[in-house]
Amino acid sequence: MINQKLQDFDEQMKPIGEVVTQATIELYEAIIEKFLPTPAKIHYLFNLRDISKVFQGMLRIHRDYHDTKQCIARLWIHESFR
Repeated sequence: MINQKLQDFDEQMKPIGEVVTQATIELYEAIIEKFLPTPAKIHYLFNLRDISKVFQGMLRIHRDYHDTKQCIARLWIHESFR
């Protein structure tokens, strides 16, 4: 979906979709490994809905405002922290 959204952007921006997708998957796997659920910390339950929230925010990008790779990377970091 992110690659489809980036089709309207400049040619230099299109490859970042694969990078963002792979980085999100790696981040999710790291979180699952690090924050194991315990009876004391049951709120550390992560699932695919958390990944979808990152991409929901990423799909709101607009080429007039997010015109550099750095800008998209900053948005990805913001959405990941949310």
